[in-house]
Amino acid sequence: MEVGRRSTYNGVIDTALRPADIINTCGNFVAEICELKYGIRPTWVIDGDPETSFAYVPVHLEYICTELLKNAFRATVESGRGREPVVVTIAAEPEDEDELAASVLDQAMDEEGGGKGAPGVTIRIRDRGGGIQPRVLPDIWSYSFSTFESENDDIPGGGAGVNHPGGGSMGGMDALNNVIGGPGGFNSSIAGLGYGLPLSRAYAEYFGGGIAVQSLFGWGCDVYLRLKGVGHR
Repeated sequence: MEVGRRSTYNGVIDTALRPADIINTCGNFVAEICELKYGIRPTWVIDGDPETSFAYVPVHLEYICTELLKNAFRATVESGRGREPVVVTIAAEPEDEDELAASVLDQAMDEEGGGKGAPGVTIRIRDRGGGIQPRVLPDIWSYSFSTFESENDDIPGGGAGVNHPGGGSMGGMDALNNVIGGPGGFNSSIAGLGYGLPLSRAYAEYFGGGIAVQSLFGWGCDVYLRLKGVGHR
């Protein structure tokens, strides 16, 4: 932190969290994993309102962004479109004119010099990874259900690959601990355990947000992550 600059943290909450910064950090992390596994380093672009900020728990957003970018990058590379960037759009939620007086946390933010950010954000992650097969789309929110193919499988992987319950040799709590036990909640593998998407949705819903997936089979996926700033809860 710069000398003389006040911290924007209130406990574990960053009252001026910029989603674009988290996306870039997670993007670099996931791109390195892809480069090690596939020899290709996927790229991404951020558009919309990249300068927006809001009050949120950084560790939660880091986990969610990491898992969603893993899915997008892997699908893009395995579909043969690894040179096409994943497009991440950030949209700031407008203030509700009917909203009551600012919450206690909002007031604390102003007193600490953190400023007042957006009441929430929606982040869209768009890839050209081929989408998800309609027959497996209802199962993507199931724990231990993964589209990842091991190197020994004869069926090719990709964004629309055949799902395999379990996704690997580890099961139950061992697999779950591997997902959430690393620094910042990061898992160093690109995919395979089947916990990423449902756990990400659980994190998003904790503060009133959510995740929705729109798949265009044969083309790609749009994943919508909506987050409500904790100062407006």
